Amino acid sequence: MFVYRAIAFLILFLSVVLFPWWVFFILGVLGTFFFPKYYEFIFAAFFFDLLYGLPVLDAGVVEIFSHSLLFTILSIPTYILIEESKKSLRFY
Repeated sequence: MFVYRAIAFLILFLSVVLFPWWVFFILGVLGTFFFPKYYEFIFAAFFFDLLYGLPVLDAGVVEIFSHSLLFTILSIPTYILIEESKKSLRFY
């Protein structure tokens, strides 16, 4: 199972760089559904925001928060929603 998760991790991070945002997001949702506690989706969303996030005006001193964290903020509730819904699914 670890090998499949490592391959999925590599595919997810390559999709951040090579594919449009919606491919990355769909792969992250699928990874969250198929693997237990797939935190890589949130880390990949943070990586996506660091690469492609729009700069925010007047962000302050800390440089990491000078970009919008849209996908990180969107991936956290998506992750929680999928993890909670997996508990009530019969076939999971």
